Amino acid sequence: MKEIDLKNSHPINLKTFGFVTREKLGDKTVIYRCGRDFIYYALHFYFPEKYNPFNNSASELENKNKLGLKLPWWLMWSLLQFRKMPKLLESEGLVLNINGREIDSWFQLVLGFTIPSRPSYEEVVRAVEDAIEKGEVVGVDFSIKIGGLVDHILFVYGYDDEHLYLFDTNKIPHLEYEKITDDDRFIMKLSKEELKKRLGPFSRIWKVTKVPNSY
Repeated sequence: MKEIDLKNSHPINLKTFGFVTREKLGDKTVIYRCGRDFIYYALHFYFPEKYNPFNNSASELENKNKLGLKLPWWLMWSLLQFRKMPKLLESEGLVLNINGREIDSWFQLVLGFTIPSRPSYEEVVRAVEDAIEKGEVVGVDFSIKIGGLVDHILFVYGYDDEHLYLFDTNKIPHLEYEKITDDDRFIMKLSKEELKKRLGPFSRIWKVTKVPNSY
């Protein structure tokens, strides 16, 4: 892995963290699973013994319908693949927050996805830095194409003055970010300028946090 000098990051052991790689069907990579993968990384971060590549991996969460319905890529717009996700997080003493809105039901999730509430670049950077300082999971969700209707959500590991360092499960086209590992871990380096360029009406800050007094 290329040397990185982070300003701040989660205290994650990159050698033992449960990285996963996006699955393939034949020779084609399965698409539109970034939200599922982000939730897996969030669960693994908080519960590494329960959610990991050998037990409840990202694909297993989907295959066992733990997040919602298993859907083909062309039905992902329905969000039914996340029908059970708020309740799964609640069962683990966690809650998802999107752009300041607490997501405690599928209906709230739909609102969080469909109501434009673009955070500013400064708000995104501040939310990332604040979450990492508090040891909370945070993700950035930004436009890939079609004005943000096709987006990508990534787990933020750390940052420096000019970049975010993120966990992905494959390297997608249309996005200028760099894979800094030479193995099957998709640890990615994204410039803050690229992030700023891709923020749009449907950009989001995802946070997964522990519910107070749940432990």
